[in-house]
Amino acid sequence: MIRRRHHPRKDLRTLGPLSPDEYRDFRNRRRHILVAFGLILLFSIVAAIVLNVFKLKPPPELLAIPSFTLVLYALVRMFRYKCPRCGATPMATRASLITYQVEASQYVALNPNKCLKCGVSFRLETEEGVATKQAKADEQ
Repeated sequence: MIRRRHHPRKDLRTLGPLSPDEYRDFRNRRRHILVAFGLILLFSIVAAIVLNVFKLKPPPELLAIPSFTLVLYALVRMFRYKCPRCGATPMATRASLITYQVEASQYVALNPNKCLKCGVSFRLETEEGVATKQAKADEQ
């Protein structure tokens, strides 16, 4: 596995699909974010059950320290979630329809198709996938 610091790549001339190592690295970063948010959700559910159903009164530190740690872990993982090619955070754009204005806002995309900065696809191009795309292009 390629261990790379999260610095943008200087040479963006290689704009082909992600290599298997780059794809695996990007997928692992995404998985860490999802695990972090899953742990926050699980801890919140357990805390709500303990506080509301069992009517226990744990010391505040017992709830504050794990929740702070989980949120900090999620934030660190979000900052490390970068495009393997250019180092930009994968973003998605969404239109917001409000009655008096239309806005375009950006947010971190957890399942992006491609990087908005360098245009590299975040899908792994397998030999079969490339052959299928070529066959479809030949039909048209």
